[in-house]
Amino acid sequence: NKDAMAEVYDSKNNLIFTTSTDDQKSFLIRFLKQEDFILNAMENKEDGILNISLRGRMNAEGDDRVKLEIFDNNLEKLGETFVSGPRIFNFQDLPSDSAYIVKSDIEDKKAYLMVAGKFTGDSLKVRRNKDGNFYVRLDAGDDKVTLVENDRKVNVAKGSKFDLNNVYYKFDSYALTEESKTYLNKLVKLMKNNPGLEIELRSHTDSRGPENYNLYLSQKRAASVTDYLVGKGIDEDRLKPKGLGEKELTNRCADGVRCSVAEHAKNRRTEFVVMGESE
Repeated sequence: NKDAMAEVYDSKNNLIFTTSTDDQKSFLIRFLKQEDFILNAMENKEDGILNISLRGRMNAEGDDRVKLEIFDNNLEKLGETFVSGPRIFNFQDLPSDSAYIVKSDIEDKKAYLMVAGKFTGDSLKVRRNKDGNFYVRLDAGDDKVTLVENDRKVNVAKGSKFDLNNVYYKFDSYALTEESKTYLNKLVKLMKNNPGLEIELRSHTDSRGPENYNLYLSQKRAASVTDYLVGKGIDEDRLKPKGLGEKELTNRCADGVRCSVAEHAKNRRTEFVVMGESE
């Protein structure tokens, strides 16, 4: 079949290659153009679990495709993305710091960012500086806890959410994969290094399938993570599993909306919420 197609995904279900047959019915592999809202894979040198996602929207004139780059205070590049249309961005796997620098090639000098709060649901308006950059400063506030991870201290507010990006389940199952268990050992280490830390474990599904079933499946998946941590010596009283099903989708892929496999995959996720520290 000359029109046969195949797709290649990375370990996070991001679509990275597409293939098609030529006249000799051979498959040709080519790079896709960078898709809107998809963050380029960047090496995370700290390899920690207290990483965040910085989500928001750029407001500017015109509708051209725009490149955004994000840096830490030492101007070390953390990631980049391309946005167009509503210009929604989502930088993932960022070290949990209080300040970031966002650079853009957009010409509008009056452009600004609306950033979802790292520690609250409030939006932060960030205007463009005279040098053309956006300086995003986040504050953990007074109600915060100090956690130790990889020999560094990290201040986080109570209620902070952290994605467990490498926790996967088999299709239509709540059984953890071996890869997931290896990744969860980082959370085990964090809990043991901070013996008073209490967290809520949240599991989400995509919108495919009945809503009630998705809620049930997410509850079982959150319980699976809890069971694994308890099996590694973490006190069950410090853990609260919670399944949310398809209630908190991260994109447009609700019931009745046609989406790619990669887009649906972004809604299947597990995260933990810092509830506080016991005395």
